[in-house]
Amino acid sequence: NRNLISLLDSDEECSHETRFGERKRQDRKRKRARKREPLTSSSSSSGNCSTVSTLTSTTIKQKQMTATCQSVAKEKQQKYDGEGLDTWCTSKHDISTDFSIALAVQALEQQRYKENESTDKVFATLLQQEEEKHRKLTNKMQRKNESSDVMLAQFLQEEEDEICRKADPTKEQHAMNSSSSGKAVVAVQRIIQLVEDVKKQHFPTLAQYIDAVAIDDMVYLAEKLLDQQQAFMSQGIPSLIDIGYHYTNPSNMDDIRTNGLLTKSERSNQNINTAGNHGSAFGDGVYTANNPKSFSNFGDVGLLVGRLQGHAERIPRGLHGNSN
Repeated sequence: NRNLISLLDSDEECSHETRFGERKRQDRKRKRARKREPLTSSSSSSGNCSTVSTLTSTTIKQKQMTATCQSVAKEKQQKYDGEGLDTWCTSKHDISTDFSIALAVQALEQQRYKENESTDKVFATLLQQEEEKHRKLTNKMQRKNESSDVMLAQFLQEEEDEICRKADPTKEQHAMNSSSSGKAVVAVQRIIQLVEDVKKQHFPTLAQYIDAVAIDDMVYLAEKLLDQQQAFMSQGIPSLIDIGYHYTNPSNMDDIRTNGLLTKSERSNQNINTAGNHGSAFGDGVYTANNPKSFSNFGDVGLLVGRLQGHAERIPRGLHGNSN
């Protein structure tokens, strides 16, 4: 602001000095004109009357023209000086007005910036408070859920302990033996334990080659076998369950683990292809041998199968040197 005011003052001084110099030049011109007037008059007195009259008339006209020119020049100078002063004053007023507007706009922008900054701080504070409330609520719910889970686990453990204290092994065994599903579970457990004992005692070197085909399916099939045994008993059909031997190729074991042993028609209906199919010489069914050696040439894998034969008929026949 000080620089702008100094600039305006320096412009005013320069304009004033210019006008003052112009006036000095005009004054010098008028003085020179006055000095020339007597010389013209003295020279004209040495001539004749007509010449004097002509010079006098000419001098008067020159003075009039000079006065007229000076008057016009003075008016123009005054007009110019007035216009210049008005223009300078107008420019000074416009510059001052623009500067005031710029200061006002800058002050308004600063005020808006401060207001926006204050609003942002308030919004950030509110947002932080909401996040803190949400975090506290989440922690509270989590602690509540954890407490509920702990209480539920303690309750279930207490119930289980109470049941174990009240349990009677004799009653449990009786309950297991009173249903087909319980009998199936007990039977499979005993069979697996028996196989493990035999592997350790009699076949330690071959233990890795002896294993259960599928434990879950064994329970399911054992339950179905026991149900069918009860049906045979009620119908008066022989219900003895014994052990048979079935030989097959190793490539068929995946299907056997999934579907069990199937007849030829069952395999055809399910689009199951087996390796080493030897046909069904005595009709459709699952073929098993009565001893481990018979039909062992049908495959490298031998399966021990629980059989519910029902009505059975012995047919002597020599097949690959076997009669059973």
